Amino acid sequence: MGAGRGHDSWARDRPVAGRRRPTHVNPQPCHHVGHEAVNQPLARVTRVRREDGSAVVEFVVVVPMLMLMLLGIVQVGLALYVRSTLTAAAAEGARISAVAGGDRAVGERRTRAALASTLADGVVESVAVHAVRVRGVETVQVEVRARLPLVGLLGPSVLVARGHAMTEG
Repeated sequence: MGAGRGHDSWARDRPVAGRRRPTHVNPQPCHHVGHEAVNQPLARVTRVRREDGSAVVEFVVVVPMLMLMLLGIVQVGLALYVRSTLTAAAAEGARISAVAGGDRAVGERRTRAALASTLADGVVESVAVHAVRVRGVETVQVEVRARLPLVGLLGPSVLVARGHAMTEG
């Protein structure tokens, strides 16, 4: 290594001591006096440019799917609410009718009143009260039919709930 041979300490673009060039160097050519232009590979910059807009695309794909899932969960919850409300109202109407000695009109009024206070108008299609003999025992059966307010083609469109009670007296 003599005068003018400072470049001998470099082995193929890397320092002899194993030091590496920093990766955060600007990828633009270096135009310094006495140095050759150095170009860094554009792989990192190209990768970043390829990923430009990927967050927007992911957002556009994922958000509608999440909204559909949320809507489905709300619809299932609404269907369960309507079913439990119909069942409770039918059981209440059957119990009141059985206590009144099997009076169908009393049972139907009580069932409609219970449904009117909990469900929207137009959901309940019909309320029917019947005297039924089960294994020799006189019972009252209240049958309620209602439309399910569901969006789309999910599940049945009509739900039937029944309530039973033994006639007293």
